[in-house]
Amino acid sequence: MIFDMILYGDNYMKKYNIEYIDCPICNCSEYDIYINRAKELYIGLNEYFNVVKCKSCGHIYTNPRPTKDTIRYFYPDNAGYYLPSSSLFENSHGLRKKIKKIIFQLILEKYYNYNFKNKNYLCQLSFLGSLLALQSYIFFNQKIELSYIPKYVDNGRLLEIGCSYGLYLKKMSEIGWNVYGIDFNEKAVDFAKKQLGLNNVLCGDIEVVKFEKNFFDVVTMNMVLEHLYSPNEFLQQINKFMVINGQLIITVPDITGFEAKLYKRYFYGLQVPQHLHHFSPRIINNLLQSKGFKVNKIIHHNFDRDIVASANYLPIKILSYILHQKIIRFSLVRPFVNLLSCLGKTSRMTIYATKVKDV
Repeated sequence: MIFDMILYGDNYMKKYNIEYIDCPICNCSEYDIYINRAKELYIGLNEYFNVVKCKSCGHIYTNPRPTKDTIRYFYPDNAGYYLPSSSLFENSHGLRKKIKKIIFQLILEKYYNYNFKNKNYLCQLSFLGSLLALQSYIFFNQKIELSYIPKYVDNGRLLEIGCSYGLYLKKMSEIGWNVYGIDFNEKAVDFAKKQLGLNNVLCGDIEVVKFEKNFFDVVTMNMVLEHLYSPNEFLQQINKFMVINGQLIITVPDITGFEAKLYKRYFYGLQVPQHLHHFSPRIINNLLQSKGFKVNKIIHHNFDRDIVASANYLPIKILSYILHQKIIRFSLVRPFVNLLSCLGKTSRMTIYATKVKDV
């Protein structure tokens, strides 16, 4: 069923369509309402969408949702999806930045198989270098893992789906990867090509991208899968152009995490209708297995943004005011989120998987 809706902006009126669907994972037509009339909060539009839970497989998804040919109304160019962001360790300056760069290179050389032309002098000191590498690995490895750093492959090809301005791809090219990217935002792709010199970045529909079979050693998607209309078909397509033992790195919100359960319709990561799917660890694991991938690890993020930013959406702002106090945020919120992360209970997760078979 498809219906016309009216989308009101500051100085314009545009039409978009909505559709009711069966479960995108198992095709079951029966569901329960999970969140009734959740408001679109990310852009700030006065639009409402239901979030439902499949009675068969338990997948949670937005239903009804905008049709694929009209969803662009919910992705203006000034949306946060397309704003440039810092790469790993790039938010440091001066001596601190140099030290972090040395540590970063040391970890990659010792534990991720990277072989830099400008050899890290600490690696030449066998005992001291190994000891420092081990200590650094313990303290910094999660930061590296959450920055989508794969194990190195000689002459390896890496594809980022939803590459935005290409800053991640630029970083990966600097440490030895042959990089490719795709995004449907023309301005972002233009920036990646002209400002960063990334010639293998394409602008187009992410869900119909086609590459040679067995072409990529690594595919990454940072907060992308939840936006896609057909995750089953999409992951099956990705399987085809990845090599056996290729690395797949995905980040998605976790609808079963603490912040999602605490804030419910006001959860920052809910983002209806842009987020068409609201994954749990169980669902994402089952989905990847069915498409020829083995999940190696699921890492829950230790960022405090979800718990703080979600409070901004609450009708009563007192909690937001409290959480934004620096002493509260640093002494209480961040340690609490770190604990949740260790327990696998935050609402944002990165999945490392390996392609184990063709499908």
